[in-house]
This record gives sequence, structure tokens and C-alpha cells, in this order.
Amino acid sequence: NSGVPVVVAAGNDNGDACDKSPAGAEDVISVASTTSTDDRSWFSNYGECIEIFAPGSDIKSASHLDETGYTTMSGTSMASPHVCGGAALLLEAGVDPADVLTELENMATPDVIDDVKGSPNLLLYVGGDPPGGDDCLDSLAYFKWKRNWRGCKFVEKFKKSMCKDDSIKRFCPNTCGVCDKYGCVDADSPFRPKKKRHNRFNCERIAKLPIKVRKLRCKRRGIYTTCRKTCEVCTEK
Repeated sequence: NSGVPVVVAAGNDNGDACDKSPAGAEDVISVASTTSTDDRSWFSNYGECIEIFAPGSDIKSASHLDETGYTTMSGTSMASPHVCGGAALLLEAGVDPADVLTELENMATPDVIDDVKGSPNLLLYVGGDPPGGDDCLDSLAYFKWKRNWRGCKFVEKFKKSMCKDDSIKRFCPNTCGVCDKYGCVDADSPFRPKKKRHNRFNCERIAKLPIKVRKLRCKRRGIYTTCRKTCEVCTEK
């Protein structure tokens, strides 16, 4: 409530995080642990009170035995500092503290963790640049089509009719077979990076953001595959 994001460890009881403190508290970012193979760590708490996963098994950490030594440790208290770092990067880029969790969720890699036991299947992602080169990318976002939010996979089923629309070509140049003309342009209508989230974006507004914030937004798959010119994913021929 004082404008500071609070990141906490989910706990190491292999149980429901909602039954634990502080993981079950309101207005905290509860972090569960994963292994190097993207499984939920066997000890990690889980459930609806989890916000995000991060690596927490066999993590190198500072040791108290000497000034330069390290040790390998496991626990959700190894996972939560990763998310603290991600939150710090967002704050540095000018993201409002109240929006940090939403940004972390939007940037996270979905559906790669095994055995989440009712937790959101979101793995922390904060780094790396969007892909470059000459690849022709379909948007991974969702756009409005006849009152419904659709993606390019839907267009594949009806591309003969839908690909006549200029706006659809901008979202789905690969599917519509128009990479030469539309492969390196921005979409020109509002979109959602994730279908079930209500926040909408458009490339024109993203292009006007301060450069640090714009670069951060352009790390999201749903944005850099949609705003290809703004995010400098490829170069127009």
C-alpha cells in the first residue's frame, strides 16, 4: 500500500501456499520454485496463491564460511530473489509499482512447467532480445474479429476470406502469404498479448513510450511479433 512491490517465498512444505504466511497474504507476489528441467521443485508450495515460478533448485549462493566462497542451496527463498531482480528492472524502466505483477505475468513464459498443482503455469522471464533477422513472424497476440478475440491460428482455418482484410495481413503475414509486403510492419489495430487478459495495446502507443519502457515491452512475445517495426524485429526490404 506504500508503493513498494513485496516479493515473498512460497514456502517449502510441498503444500498449499494459501495456508502459509506470508505466501497466502494479500498484495504480495508469491514465488514458487522450479528445477533446471522446468519441473516444480519437489519441496515447493503451490496453488492459487502462487503468482509466478522461478529457478530455486541447486542455486549458487554466497556462503558465510568465508568472504569469497559460495554454496549450492535449494528453496523458494532461492527462487524469490530472481523475481525481486525482475521487479527491480521494471521499476528502473519506469513501470508503476502497482503494475509490476501484471508486467511480470505478461513477460513470463507460459505452460512450460510440469506438476504445477493448480498454480499459474508462468516461468519468470526478464532478459534477452526479441528475435531478429529475416524471419516472417505471425503475431502471437489476439485481435478483435467480429466481436471475438482471435489469433493467427484461427486465421489458418479461414485464410481464404480473412486474409482479404488488410488488418489481418498485418497481424498474420506468414499465414496470409504476404511476407514481402507485411512482414516488417506494425499491426494497425488494438490487440491483447494474452487472450484472457483485458489490457489492450496498440503499436502506435508503444512507439511513443520512453525508450527504456519500449524496449521492456518489446521483450513480450505478443508485442514484438505484432509491432515488428517498432520493436525492430526485422528490417524492411
